[in-house]
Amino acid sequence: HIVEVAGADSVVRARSVTPPHARWGLGGGIVSTATPAAAAVRLLARGSITRRGALPPESCLDPDEMFAELDLRGVRFEVTSFAAESREPLVAKVMR
Repeated sequence: HIVEVAGADSVVRARSVTPPHARWGLGGGIVSTATPAAAAVRLLARGSITRRGALPPESCLDPDEMFAELDLRGVRFEVTSFAAESREPLVAKVMR
């Protein structure tokens, strides 16, 4: 997964890579979809999430706890920032 945020002077790009779960025969794409929800359930079970209702995750989750849970499951994050004028396109070529 790649998220990119561009401001007037700079661009921040965050990349998340989730390895496959070989023992269960699941590819990284499936694991990356389920891992954040499973991590949130573990935080809820431990009492780390105390807010209730239909709320955005950023208002309920402590980012340090969430990233620590994801790290335990092999999810890796890369964050880069660079000047906006040196921005390279995320997709340079489409393969057909």
